[in-house]
Amino acid sequence: MQHDNMEENQKQIAYWNGEVGKKWDEYHHEIDEMLGEFSQILLDEIGDCGGKSILDIGCGAGTISYLLAKNGANVFGADVSKTLLANAQSQQSNNSNPNFRLCDVTDYGFTPNEFDLAVSRFGVMFFDDSVKSFKNIRKSMKPNARLVFIAWQSPQENEWIMVTKNALHGIAEAISANNPDAPGAFAFNNPERVHAILTDAGFRNIEITGHERNLYYNKGKGLNAGVSLLAKIGPASRNLATLPLEQQKVGILRLTEACKNYLKNESLCFKGKIWLVCAEK
Repeated sequence: MQHDNMEENQKQIAYWNGEVGKKWDEYHHEIDEMLGEFSQILLDEIGDCGGKSILDIGCGAGTISYLLAKNGANVFGADVSKTLLANAQSQQSNNSNPNFRLCDVTDYGFTPNEFDLAVSRFGVMFFDDSVKSFKNIRKSMKPNARLVFIAWQSPQENEWIMVTKNALHGIAEAISANNPDAPGAFAFNNPERVHAILTDAGFRNIEITGHERNLYYNKGKGLNAGVSLLAKIGPASRNLATLPLEQQKVGILRLTEACKNYLKNESLCFKGKIWLVCAEK
């Protein structure tokens, strides 16, 4: 495998190597717990992966990579965030599985026909040129290999976005709710667009199914702990953090009030909706 030069996707690379990458690194256990029910959808679809070679796209701190390796797969975890990859590598024992690489899958020099599976948990929505990125991913896959990933449905279908957006209206924007088709968390909200991208990239037998699950902020730790995490890594966190302290306090109070209706068993719990996308080379 050759090194790539990461020329593509500069904005997203800068984004994931800045404050956002640090925050996700700091709270990666909480984020894993938050996304647990969605991760399970992905893992169930992947199924038995013993002995398979798997590309984990946007592997972050390596949670999915390690679960797949534990299930007997040989995993190549790719991500553009130095901070998150350092976290993933720090968990490694002496063996080199998973094999983590700082690279942009859009133009990385993969060995052709290497992987039995390419998978991603919310890691494929950030490409500037999605068709180009998926063509390169496809090239790395063996004939008939499967592509399996999950991506968010629209902001309107995700309570955690809309509750935050409405609560902080006029104080701090919920960034994720703006221009959802741009590279970012909701870029794959339109299944017809996703189907077209994958078709253009050369994939076939494309199946896109909708799923709804629970999204927890600081599960079991009560309302204030949940709101605190939502304010730190939620959709308005970046804008909230730039405000004067007094305005931040007003924002937190409004967010707390809005979240009271979403407390279940001492857990701040929102409905989240995703697309499960499967295709073949």
